[in-house]
Amino acid sequence: MSTFPTSRCPALWALALLVAFALAPDAAAQSRGKVAGTVTDAATGQPLPGVNVVVDGTTIGTATDVDGTYFIANLPVGTVDLRVTFIGYRSVLITDIGISTGATTTIDVRIEASTVDLGDDIVVTAERPLVERDNTTSSVRIGAVELETRPTAEFTEVLTTLPGVDVVNGEVRVRGGTLDEVAFVVDGARARNPLNHNPYTRINLSSIEEVEVITGSFNAEYGEAQSGVVNVVTKDGTDRLELFIDGRYQPPGRRHFGTSFYDPSSDDYWENANARHLEWWVENPDQWVDPNGTPGVSPRSIWTPEEAYDNYIATHQPLTDYTDTPTYQLEVGAGGPLGIPNLYGFGTIKYRSEAPVFGNSFRDEGLFTDGTAKLSYRMPNGMRLTASGFYGREEAGWGFGGTDYFWALNYGVDGRYAYNDFEGFPYSQTNGQTLQFAHALDNSTLYEIRVGRVQALRRVGVFPGDSLGFAAADATRDNLRAVDADGTPVPGGYANRVGFHTTGYFFRYDDDNTEYNAEGYISSQINTFWQARAGLDLSYYVLDHFNESKFPTRFDDRTYRPFQGALYAQNKFEFGGLIVNAGLRFDFYNPNDTLYADLFSPFGDEAAQEETKLYAQLSPRLGVSHPIDSQTKLHFSYGHFFQRPSFNDYGEGNDEVLGSLNTFIVQDTGLPWVLANRNLRPRKTVAYEVGIERSFFDAVVLDLTGYYKDIRNTIRTITIETPDGIYRTNGNGDYADVRGIEASVRMVPTTYRWGTLAGYVNGSLQQGIYGRSGAPVVISPDGVRFAPSGDFIDHRNPYFKAGLFYKTPDGGGLAGALLGGWGLSVDYQAVPPNEQLRQDFFLFDGQKYLRSADQNTDLRARKTFTAQVSGRPAQLSPYVEVRNVFNDRWLFLGAFERASQADQRALVESGFETLPETDAGGVPILDVAMFRNLPRTVLFGITFDF
Repeated sequence: MSTFPTSRCPALWALALLVAFALAPDAAAQSRGKVAGTVTDAATGQPLPGVNVVVDGTTIGTATDVDGTYFIANLPVGTVDLRVTFIGYRSVLITDIGISTGATTTIDVRIEASTVDLGDDIVVTAERPLVERDNTTSSVRIGAVELETRPTAEFTEVLTTLPGVDVVNGEVRVRGGTLDEVAFVVDGARARNPLNHNPYTRINLSSIEEVEVITGSFNAEYGEAQSGVVNVVTKDGTDRLELFIDGRYQPPGRRHFGTSFYDPSSDDYWENANARHLEWWVENPDQWVDPNGTPGVSPRSIWTPEEAYDNYIATHQPLTDYTDTPTYQLEVGAGGPLGIPNLYGFGTIKYRSEAPVFGNSFRDEGLFTDGTAKLSYRMPNGMRLTASGFYGREEAGWGFGGTDYFWALNYGVDGRYAYNDFEGFPYSQTNGQTLQFAHALDNSTLYEIRVGRVQALRRVGVFPGDSLGFAAADATRDNLRAVDADGTPVPGGYANRVGFHTTGYFFRYDDDNTEYNAEGYISSQINTFWQARAGLDLSYYVLDHFNESKFPTRFDDRTYRPFQGALYAQNKFEFGGLIVNAGLRFDFYNPNDTLYADLFSPFGDEAAQEETKLYAQLSPRLGVSHPIDSQTKLHFSYGHFFQRPSFNDYGEGNDEVLGSLNTFIVQDTGLPWVLANRNLRPRKTVAYEVGIERSFFDAVVLDLTGYYKDIRNTIRTITIETPDGIYRTNGNGDYADVRGIEASVRMVPTTYRWGTLAGYVNGSLQQGIYGRSGAPVVISPDGVRFAPSGDFIDHRNPYFKAGLFYKTPDGGGLAGALLGGWGLSVDYQAVPPNEQLRQDFFLFDGQKYLRSADQNTDLRARKTFTAQVSGRPAQLSPYVEVRNVFNDRWLFLGAFERASQADQRALVESGFETLPETDAGGVPILDVAMFRNLPRTVLFGITFDF
């Protein structure tokens, strides 16, 4: 559907919204599900009407109809027990029924006739069906039990084990889309930076009741996403007290391949063999300069060799003790009743300290704090009040989390005694609060009102103690000026970077971005076959933005106040062999800013200005499931997905202008450097998929899915040529498509006599096309110029992932204590090369040499000791985790393109075993420049769970 401005008829559209909202009821909250089924006579198989089916311990329930069918809607995610009673029949208690987000759990019950009251219930433990009949798209649900089987404590590392969620060049992508195209929802609220869609992903695993990851088309209640949805439901407090503690410790050590940055025995650096000795300074006064740049050999030099040497030693000391810094983490979760009737709480907090990978990161350690909290007050008459929130804080910056081979290749040799100041000194904090009121009017109807706030603080400044600060224009350099016999500067011995500056700061910013949100929906289970839903979602933003960049100095210092909203209607029809999800979503947004009509003099006195328009779009969604039998289904989905452009970005706009509200002004000129287009149309994706799903052995499910995404209104940079200079803006123009196939086999945790087993295997193939059309790339008074048209193939790597979990059974006696409770988790990933991708092959003598597959294996071994405390099990579990078990190395082939021809030949003829140590000029190639990953690491931990 096309996008259209609606500013000329706001009253009409407001009326249309209200009418649509009034006419379309809703079905289920985003964190609620339904149980349904049929009750029959165990002997005859005949359906039984009038049977009471009640959630045990509550008054929530229903009676079967004339066909023996029943449903109970609007149940919270988690597990419930159902009690089935009927006069003349034995009562049945079905326990541990899993309720999932927006899903129908089918529980069919057979009850036995009895003329005598036998007293005890027949107790049956429910088994969650592996194939969800009513799920019409590609999605995976992972509960708290399965999360524990993964050898990690990081949420994103769990996500990247799933089909369609991959790490591409260090960035998590979902079916080719970046994370800013994915809706991260925590307890119904969007967890993201309001400025640019970037999600908050550091959710504590101990807080999660269930996570649903949708990579295919999603229903109309989800908006502001093009590539997927990650829906997290956090735990509620219960009647019992719960306590979880997890402590982790990684011993200090070098976290990158190769020698330490400051290893005096290394021969990678010229200065280690010469400049550390006073005699050299005395004997070679022509090889160094004083603070004024005067050579030491000159009588005008103000330094003696001793002073020059002392200065060198003082400025060439290790900047951090990065190889002696441990990494540790403590996560605590607790929940239960809070002393007031019907008031429950659950909260988690995680504190993590991380050692840097590089010795010249400014911070000695990275500090991360993340927490969640939920309070639930269960009122009478089906009402519930819930307050929830999350908090994340990061104090790290450059040099943490992974390698930076670009820095190592270009600055590493002469920059290890200088802090890398290009990215400055960052601080990041994200927090969100939500208050929601839910009222279940009866067994089938619920409405909910939710108000929330999400705030993202992002700052980058100068390093504390830096006297030059933002005025620094280049590196601070040492006094070495060593040259060889031909007068050529000696690598590592000529004007090395020292102190606070590798390059001189390039940008700084200080943002306080807040989104205020209000939502409402009403849900109703119309009958056994029809669910219907509708909702309204409104957001108002306050984006207090400051950004300054240099060369020339330009800045953006404004507060933006855009707004947006949506209304949706969603229906689910369940007719045995045919289940249909059909929805329609109406989105609108307004940058709420000023349009500058004169591109060539936007701020001129006579330049026309006007208010921005309201943009809107209708997005149909359709999903169909065809259950062939209880183990097999076919599914198809189709949908239009709308996402407004981001409101701003943190860059200076040189390469791409991704935001719709940037206003970078060149200092003291009033001229724009970047003036983003307030009239951008929303980005749009039309997605299709078809797949088949089948379960085996009551434990394993196979899924094979193909998909296609047609992407329109992507954003491109446009250059505006004016009489006073050029500036950049953005426009809609490029298009793309993505197509792929995914295959997965997943075994849920299943307990056998010989132990508990779980695992997964999945793989994916994907390819895309990028094309050029629409907006020009250059606009000048003489006309417009377009980029070359045509389609360009976007090649992607295949991905393969596998995981296995095994736990030995608990047993009695000494043998059981020694052999029981052992658990092993293994995750494996491989990314084979693609001969069409430049980073995957080395070109020598006109021939391509492919790299080997990127491989990584992580494992965790754990022993659990169980004891009874106050009649309940308490578990203590020491464990060890190993990352990159086999110490696999992922080569960065670009590091060797500067090597000599002889070294390049040795590289390819050895199958990438003989790596060049220097470039053609003799400059060392650092190990951290050669590899894209980190070496093997081992950490130790212990968990207490009660």
